[in-house]
Amino acid sequence: MDDKPRAATPTVQPGPWDISNIRPELGDVSAACPHCRTVIPFDAHVCTGCYAERHNGPTAEETKGLAGLGCVAGFLLGFFVIDLPFAHSLALMLAGGFVGAVVAQLLYQNTRWLRAYKTQQSRK
Repeated sequence: MDDKPRAATPTVQPGPWDISNIRPELGDVSAACPHCRTVIPFDAHVCTGCYAERHNGPTAEETKGLAGLGCVAGFLLGFFVIDLPFAHSLALMLAGGFVGAVVAQLLYQNTRWLRAYKTQQSRK
C-alpha cells in the first residue's frame, strides 16, 4: 500500500445559475434562464433579466415560413414536374402548405426561450 497523503480533491460550489439539482416535482419553484442565467420562477413566461420569452411550439413566423415554402414547392412540383393542369397544381399547392405547417409543428414542438434583439432607432 501507498502511504503517501493524497491531495484533496477540489470541490466546486454551485453558483446561483446551476440548475442541475432543481426538481419542480419536489417543490423547487425556480430555474435559470438559458440565455442570461437569471433565476426565474418555473411558470414565468418572460425572463426578468434579458426579457427572453417562452414559446411552446413554433412561432407564427416559423409556421408561415414553412407553410409558404410548402405551397411554393407543391405548386412547382404539380405544374412543372408532374405537368398537372393549373387547378390541380393549386390543390397540390394547398396540400404542400398543410404539410409545411405540420413540419413546423414537428420541428419546433419543444418549449424554447427566444430573445428578441431589438435596437433603438434614433428619432430625427
